[in-house]
Amino acid sequence: MTTEPDKEYERGTQSGRGWAEHSTDQEAMDQIEAIDLTDAGAFDSALRVYMRCIDPEGNSAEDEIIDASEAEGRSLTRSYLFGFVDGARGMMREMKARGDA
Repeated sequence: MTTEPDKEYERGTQSGRGWAEHSTDQEAMDQIEAIDLTDAGAFDSALRVYMRCIDPEGNSAEDEIIDASEAEGRSLTRSYLFGFVDGARGMMREMKARGDA
């Protein structure tokens, strides 16, 4: 049986993979690689880098990004954000292996 956190993680993974596949923002990619998801502050780090990925110019406030995500049916839960990071990392590794990065 799939639990809600599992669904959120999978949604985050798919979003992270999609972002990484189309992004040219090397600084954000470096930030994703540097996050330690086992660290006590991992949620805050994942949220910051997610916000960077979604709004690279930094024009939106955190509340605006969270509200927009919720309007699209996404909750920025720990599971979703960690899935986003893992998905982006996975796609970056695949792209490097293919020679696309």
